[in-house]
Amino acid sequence: MALRGGLGTDIAGRPISALTYYQLSGTRDGGAIAEVATDPASGDDLPPADLAEAAYQRLVRLIGAYRNPATPYPSRPRIMFEGVTGGDYDHLARVKEWSAGDGDDE
Repeated sequence: MALRGGLGTDIAGRPISALTYYQLSGTRDGGAIAEVATDPASGDDLPPADLAEAAYQRLVRLIGAYRNPATPYPSRPRIMFEGVTGGDYDHLARVKEWSAGDGDDE
């Protein structure tokens, strides 16, 4: 965002010296701060500018997938939460209605 002017034109295009991850946990320790040097997609150690560019390209691909009308939006995208009820989008997916049956096709 900073490279492309998303945080103001005064910092757009400036070189990236580091990428830092801030974990805010709300616990007594408050979280953690860590320098990021590894691309999560490839596992390669990269310079900060290359990491930022790789993240941007993944974001562009993700947005492209969301813009595709053929992309499905499941109300429960993670199978580990399949049995959990009361999800934010369950009412739109009509989960209660569709799960009320006994599994018979009729």
